[in-house]
Amino acid sequence: MHDANGLYSHRPILANYAGVDVNIPLPGILEHGWNNDLGGALSDLRLPMPDPFFVWSHRNLRACLGAGLSHAQGIGAPWLYMPPPPLHQAPQRSLLAIPLHSWEKVKIPQDFENYAQALAQIAGQFSQVTVSLYWFDHQDPVNRETFEKRGFRVVTAGHRDNNPHFLRDMRQMLLGHTHVTSNRAQTGLFYGLHLGLKGFLYGPSAGVEATVDRSGDMFAAWQEREFPMLLWKNFQDDAQPQVASDELGADLQLSPQALRDKMLWNPDQQMKLLNIAWQFYIRSATSRSSLLLRRWQAHRGLAQRTWRDRFRIA
Repeated sequence: MHDANGLYSHRPILANYAGVDVNIPLPGILEHGWNNDLGGALSDLRLPMPDPFFVWSHRNLRACLGAGLSHAQGIGAPWLYMPPPPLHQAPQRSLLAIPLHSWEKVKIPQDFENYAQALAQIAGQFSQVTVSLYWFDHQDPVNRETFEKRGFRVVTAGHRDNNPHFLRDMRQMLLGHTHVTSNRAQTGLFYGLHLGLKGFLYGPSAGVEATVDRSGDMFAAWQEREFPMLLWKNFQDDAQPQVASDELGADLQLSPQALRDKMLWNPDQQMKLLNIAWQFYIRSATSRSSLLLRRWQAHRGLAQRTWRDRFRIA
């Protein structure tokens, strides 16, 4: 239904767990990555109303209910629904660094040079350092060379859109290391902690807000208060799996039957699911049409003002 449901292999993971066809739609929108607030953009959360917005954790549920978004429902992160990983043996004291990444529609003003310099300062405490870049950043040879010239291996988990193997490959990458780090509390860090890796927050701040917190300093101050046990300055070389369980919503994970019930995936619920999918399509089309109309009106108004200014028409 919504594009977000096709990201990071989330939908096929849930479908396989529930024992249904991987192409079956979800009756709403699914949170696609760890979020310290609502679980997504407010516009996305409102879009499926009155149908559900499925969030990961109690943190997200509290934020949604506090914002009056009563259609939010917690199911835990899709990561939790994958089959158990195979046995693995990672090299001792091997570090996987996952810096904050850009994505297809937004390029984050990330300073990889500063981040690489910071990693170099602690690299001697590890047997090897690998840097995982999102494909959008990985495709730029300048970004790769920034880390490779310091002896760090650079990898990527690939595209997030309609990639049925993304989380499986991400998990395999994490399992090849004993430690994980990021310069910002984010999804990959919590995945690593959930697998039992020893993780910490380290490196220069990075922001994702274009206006409110462009530098990331406000978020850095928040995460220092929220996750003092994960800060490098407090790091005791210990694992923090409970932090990951809380942030990924482990206690909200559903059984296969409960997930089928929640997602309307039982045979006797198919008509209801199809009706919800159709209503969602109508709302989305109406929303897009309204947006295009507003943009056209704004553009038309600008063109008229430009024409009047150019020819001094009153």
